[in-house]
Amino acid sequence: MNISESALRCRVIRYHVLTLVGLVRNSGPLWTYLPEAIDLPRVASVCIETVDLCQKAEKAGVSWIAVHGRTVDQRCEPVNVEALRLVTDSLTVPVIANGDIRSVEDAKRIQEVTGVNGVMAARGILQNPAMYAGYDATPVQCVRDWLDIALSQGLSFTTFHHHLMYMLEKVMSRSERRLFNSLSSITAVLDYLREYYGIG
Repeated sequence: MNISESALRCRVIRYHVLTLVGLVRNSGPLWTYLPEAIDLPRVASVCIETVDLCQKAEKAGVSWIAVHGRTVDQRCEPVNVEALRLVTDSLTVPVIANGDIRSVEDAKRIQEVTGVNGVMAARGILQNPAMYAGYDATPVQCVRDWLDIALSQGLSFTTFHHHLMYMLEKVMSRSERRLFNSLSSITAVLDYLREYYGIG
C-alpha cells in the first residue's frame, strides 16, 4: 500500500491529537478547562502549509489551537500577522496567538489586527509577570513575591536568578545588568537587591 506524504502526515497528526484527547479526558480537573487542544509553536514557512495543518488538526477534533506567528528561523522578526489572520479566518475553533506580546496594548493590537480569540505571552510575562494586571513594568511587590516563592520552594539558583534577570531587565542599565548577571549565588543576589533596590 502506497500512502502519500500528505495522507501519512494527516494520520500522524490524527494519532497524536487522539492520544492527547484521551490523556486530557482521563486527567484530573486541571485539564477540564483545556479540552482537546493542540499547540502549533511556529507558523510554517509557507502560510498555506500552516493553514492546512491547522485545518487538519481541527478536523481531528481539537477545541482550540495556539499558533506562534513566526517560523523557527524568524526568532527576532515581528510576527506574521497575515499568517495569524489566515489561520483564524480558516478555522471555526478558537485561535490563540503567541509572539510579540510584551504589553496589554500588544495583546489588544494583535487581537484587533488578526481577529484571534486570545493571546498568550512568553518573554513578555517573564519580563513583567504583572502585565495582564495592567502594569507597564514589573512592580516591586512582584519581585518580592518571586523571592518568597523561589526561596520557600527551594528553586535552583539558575531558575531563581534567570527569572529575576527578566523581571529587572527594563529597570537596569546595561552595566547594572552585566553586574547582576555575573552574580553566582542566592546570597549575592539578595545582597544586591537589598543594596541597590531596597528589596529584601
